[in-house]
Amino acid sequence: MSIQPGNYKGRGVAGTEQWTRSANKHLQLVLDLEVWDPESDASETYRTQTVFTFSDKNAVYEFERLKALGWTGGDFPIRHLPGIDTNEVEIEARLEVFNGKQRMRMQVRTGRKGLVISKEDLLSDDELRRFAAVFKDKVRKPSAPSQAPTTPKTNRNPVSFE
Repeated sequence: MSIQPGNYKGRGVAGTEQWTRSANKHLQLVLDLEVWDPESDASETYRTQTVFTFSDKNAVYEFERLKALGWTGGDFPIRHLPGIDTNEVEIEARLEVFNGKQRMRMQVRTGRKGLVISKEDLLSDDELRRFAAVFKDKVRKPSAPSQAPTTPKTNRNPVSFE
């Protein structure tokens, strides 16, 4: 049976780290994963791979994925990542088109519900003031009501907060 799109459980496989470069010359780590369907017999596992691509824009996300797997940190990059096989994580399998070919992408989920913004990307007070100056005329101001608001007709007695 092959892996189909969906959500799985899994963990990294220590000693399978392969370091390479992407077509854009970014550092990449290819790591084997042991994956299983949480809804079925956990003894049936699949060996697959995930790719971590380290660019200026997404390195923070990739480090988060490595830490979710159990990587303990330390010098980077190193040939083998200590702790990479420690934690059971959620894995998302989804079909993607890459270079004109459809392939399955395995993504380690971190549980994050929002964006990770590095401190370097945050606007300074001066940058925020410049932003506000440029866009202040584009922000809609609340318009005055064209007529006095009417009280809706209800069968209830109105509640007063005075």
